[in-house]
Amino acid sequence: MVTLASPAVGLYLHAITRDPSSALQAAGGPFELPSNVPVSAPLRQVTIDLLARSRTLREQCAKIAAARQVQVIIDTVAPSAFGGQMRARSTARRYESGPLIVIIELPVSSDLAELLAHELEHVTEFIEQVDLPAMAREGRGGVTQRKRDGAFESQRAIAAGRAAADETDGGADPVAVAVVHAFSTGARAAWRTITNH
Repeated sequence: MVTLASPAVGLYLHAITRDPSSALQAAGGPFELPSNVPVSAPLRQVTIDLLARSRTLREQCAKIAAARQVQVIIDTVAPSAFGGQMRARSTARRYESGPLIVIIELPVSSDLAELLAHELEHVTEFIEQVDLPAMAREGRGGVTQRKRDGAFESQRAIAAGRAAADETDGGADPVAVAVVHAFSTGARAAWRTITNH
């Protein structure tokens, strides 16, 4: 699910210093996330592991790495953060000066591969300048707009998510998910303790 946000909100765009073509290693070697895709600590290693197992995720990351004015920030949220309305969320802001910043919020779950590929496919739609609002209005390309929150959905993103899930046998390794969940829960508890003093 992707939401288009007002460009009036300013976000800091990190400088992209590495050559994007070196961000992804050749098949069989270790995989790295592109430098323009920072991932929060609780999700980082699981995401790298999924990247190694999914051709769909690698192709998406290669497209994003090549897009020099794109920044994709991947962060973890509690599954309850969406209130049952959705499973994951991307908020995109495109600035008149060129940069595109997308914040992807994902819960740590057993279907992480599907959710990640789904949201990254929305990013590639933005890179390709797919006009989701126009496609939804005209009923083209399997694009729909949710009336309640105005977010857009596309069959293309749904298909990418399913492909990544198939490539990774359904998602993340259950042990890795458990470790990430424990780390994330502990970090949130520590943060609440620090901020309440």
